[in-house]
Amino acid sequence: MKFQAIALHEKDNVGVLLEDVKKNQCVPIGGRQKHEIAARDDIRFGHKIALMDIPQGGIIQKYGHPIGVATQKIFAGEHVHIHNVGGLRAGGKSPAGKGERA
Repeated sequence: MKFQAIALHEKDNVGVLLEDVKKNQCVPIGGRQKHEIAARDDIRFGHKIALMDIPQGGIIQKYGHPIGVATQKIFAGEHVHIHNVGGLRAGGKSPAGKGERA
Protein backbone atom coordinates (compact mmCIF):
# COMPACT_ATOMS: atom_id res chain seq x y z
CA MET A 1 0.00 0.00 0.00
CA LYS A 2 1.28 3.48 -0.86
CA PHE A 3 0.96 5.91 2.04
CA GLN A 4 -0.06 9.51 1.39
CA ALA A 5 0.52 10.74 4.95
CA ILE A 6 2.65 9.74 7.88
CA ALA A 7 2.21 9.74 11.67
CA LEU A 8 5.42 8.76 13.44
CA HIS A 9 4.24 8.55 17.07
CA GLU A 10 1.28 6.83 18.71
CA LYS A 11 0.33 10.14 20.42
CA ASP A 12 0.09 12.02 17.10
CA ASN A 13 -3.36 13.39 16.31
CA VAL A 14 -2.20 14.83 12.98
CA GLY A 15 -0.43 13.27 10.04
CA VAL A 16 1.85 15.01 7.56
CA LEU A 17 0.91 14.69 3.90
CA LEU A 18 3.47 13.19 1.55
CA GLU A 19 1.58 14.50 -1.50
CA ASP A 20 -1.38 16.74 -2.33
CA VAL A 21 -4.83 15.27 -1.58
CA LYS A 22 -8.30 16.28 -2.71
CA LYS A 23 -11.48 16.68 -0.68
CA ASN A 24 -13.21 13.30 -0.08
CA GLN A 25 -10.08 11.38 -1.12
CA CYS A 26 -9.23 8.34 1.02
CA VAL A 27 -5.78 8.98 2.54
CA PRO A 28 -3.71 5.97 3.69
CA ILE A 29 -1.67 6.84 6.81
CA GLY A 30 1.73 5.20 7.35
CA GLY A 31 4.18 5.13 10.24
CA ARG A 32 3.15 4.12 13.77
CA GLN A 33 -0.55 4.54 12.95
CA LYS A 34 -1.55 2.57 9.88
CA HIS A 35 -5.11 3.31 8.78
CA GLU A 36 -7.05 5.43 6.28
CA ILE A 37 -8.98 8.65 6.65
CA ALA A 38 -11.16 10.64 4.24
CA ALA A 39 -9.89 14.17 3.60
CA ARG A 40 -12.51 16.85 4.34
CA ASP A 41 -10.54 19.49 2.42
CA ASP A 42 -8.06 19.84 -0.42
CA ILE A 43 -4.72 19.71 1.44
CA ARG A 44 -1.26 20.33 0.01
CA PHE A 45 1.92 18.32 0.39
CA GLY A 46 3.70 18.94 3.71
CA HIS A 47 0.58 20.19 5.47
CA LYS A 48 -1.20 18.38 8.31
CA ILE A 49 -4.41 16.34 8.33
CA ALA A 50 -6.35 15.60 11.53
CA LEU A 51 -6.30 11.88 12.30
CA MET A 52 -9.15 12.17 14.81
CA ASP A 53 -11.55 14.80 16.10
CA ILE A 54 -9.66 17.40 18.16
CA PRO A 55 -11.72 19.55 20.55
CA GLN A 56 -11.34 23.31 20.74
CA GLY A 57 -8.47 23.92 23.15
CA GLY A 58 -7.04 20.45 22.46
CA ILE A 59 -3.29 20.08 22.04
CA ILE A 60 -2.05 19.29 18.51
CA GLN A 61 0.54 16.48 18.64
CA LYS A 62 3.01 15.92 15.77
CA TYR A 63 5.98 13.53 15.94
CA GLY A 64 5.06 12.92 19.59
CA HIS A 65 5.41 16.58 20.58
CA PRO A 66 2.86 19.37 21.21
CA ILE A 67 3.01 21.93 18.40
CA GLY A 68 -0.09 24.01 19.00
CA VAL A 69 -3.61 24.24 20.35
CA ALA A 70 -6.86 23.94 18.39
CA THR A 71 -8.56 27.34 18.21
CA GLN A 72 -11.80 25.61 17.14
CA LYS A 73 -13.06 22.03 16.92
CA ILE A 74 -11.15 20.19 14.20
CA PHE A 75 -12.81 17.14 12.66
CA ALA A 76 -10.96 14.02 11.53
CA GLY A 77 -9.80 14.54 7.95
CA GLU A 78 -9.65 18.34 8.16
CA HIS A 79 -6.70 20.49 7.16
CA VAL A 80 -4.77 21.49 10.30
CA HIS A 81 -2.97 24.79 9.76
CA ILE A 82 -2.77 28.40 10.97
CA HIS A 83 -6.52 28.96 10.40
CA ASN A 84 -7.41 26.52 13.23
CA VAL A 85 -4.22 26.22 15.34
CA GLY A 86 -2.69 28.69 17.79
CA GLY A 87 0.72 28.68 19.42
CA LEU A 88 1.68 27.33 22.83
CA ARG A 89 3.31 29.12 25.73
CA ALA A 90 6.55 27.77 27.15
CA GLY A 91 6.08 24.22 28.39
CA GLY A 92 3.50 23.38 25.72
CA LYS A 93 0.56 23.35 28.12
CA SER A 94 -1.61 26.41 27.50
CA PRO A 95 -2.81 28.48 24.56
CA ALA A 96 -0.65 31.40 23.51
CA GLY A 97 -1.93 34.91 23.11
CA LYS A 98 -3.69 36.08 19.96
CA GLY A 99 -1.45 36.46 16.98
CA GLU A 100 0.93 33.64 17.97
CA ARG A 101 0.77 30.51 15.90
CA ALA A 102 2.25 27.08 15.58
